[in-house]
Amino acid sequence: METSIPAEPTPGERQLCHDYLTSTRDKLVEATSMLSPEQFAFKPAPSQWSIAEVLEHLAVLESMVVANRLPQLCDALPGAPDRDYRLIDANIVKNTPVRSAVFPAPEILHPTGRWSPGESLKALIAARAQTITFLETTPGLRQHVMAHPAAGPLDAYQWVLIIAAHTDRHLNQIQEIKTNPAFPG
Repeated sequence: METSIPAEPTPGERQLCHDYLTSTRDKLVEATSMLSPEQFAFKPAPSQWSIAEVLEHLAVLESMVVANRLPQLCDALPGAPDRDYRLIDANIVKNTPVRSAVFPAPEILHPTGRWSPGESLKALIAARAQTITFLETTPGLRQHVMAHPAAGPLDAYQWVLIIAAHTDRHLNQIQEIKTNPAFPG
């Protein structure tokens, strides 16, 4: 049965995703490169994460997705032939970075202090390199769909796109922390 959904993202879509992955990685490095230990540890409120905790969360999440989810996607079932993949792509880019709604992370993705900020950043950069390689080398990114815990059914391309958008979301959180009047100087 033929579907109207292509097997591959267009070269432009692939480039957009690649650029989003690299730019959010680079912005994260820049946003955290000159922070003191006090600034990494600062929490705007007891129930909110510090920048160090945000970095750890991002590293744990992307490492887990690269190790577990992305390989599983290659064996996942096809999506509905009439799903509006372009709308889903657009919603990921537009809505995921917006922090007006809070989505609690699963406990397994909560920071535990397992890594220093530098170790978290190093783990995230390594996982990001693997994510980019997956994007560049995996065939059939539009052919397989797997449920995402927050966004519903996503094809493999969209899983990679949401990784970048999730980083963008936490870049916004880091900016909120850094502009808090009590943030250490």
